[in-house]
Amino acid sequence: MGVTVSKEELEDEKRQALVKEQFNVVSCRSELSPANIMDYEATKASKDLSKAVLDFSGADAILSFAQKNGLAVRGPVLISHGTPSWFFTKNFSEDEVTIVTDDAGTETETVEYASEEVILTRMENYIKEAITYCNTNYPDLVVSWDVLSDAINAQENAEKQYRVSSH
Repeated sequence: MGVTVSKEELEDEKRQALVKEQFNVVSCRSELSPANIMDYEATKASKDLSKAVLDFSGADAILSFAQKNGLAVRGPVLISHGTPSWFFTKNFSEDEVTIVTDDAGTETETVEYASEEVILTRMENYIKEAITYCNTNYPDLVVSWDVLSDAINAQENAEKQYRVSSH
C-alpha cells in the first residue's frame, strides 16, 4: 500500500509514524520530479548543452526516510508535459524567444527548440543520471519508474492518438 508524501509532511513526527505504520511504499509528491531536480541556474552555468544539471537535495529527505524505515519508493514520471520548457530549448533558456516577421510585417514570437537529436540526448542523459543517482545513493530503494506520462490522447474521436504537448 502506497502513499505520496512531501518533504514538509515528513517533518511532522505523527505523520512519519502514520506512514511507517500504514504503508510500505512512498512516492515523492514533487521533490523527485523533473521540475524540481533540474537546476536551471546550474545548467545554464555549466554550458553543457547535452544535459541538465540535477539537484536531488529536495528529494534526499524522503529517500533517506524511506531507506531508514524499510519503505520502497515509487519513482516519478521521468518525462512529462510538466518537464520544464527550458529543457527543450536550443540553449537551455527560459526566455529563448525568436521574433519572426512575415511578409505582411506581422511579428510572431516562437521558442527556438533544440533539434530532435539534442533533445533525445538530453532525455537519455537525464533519465540515466536520475536513475543512477537513486541506485547509487539509495540502492534497491526505487522499485519502479514511469518513463513517460500522459502520452495518450484521452479525448473521444481525437484526430491524433498521442497527446499534443507544448514541448
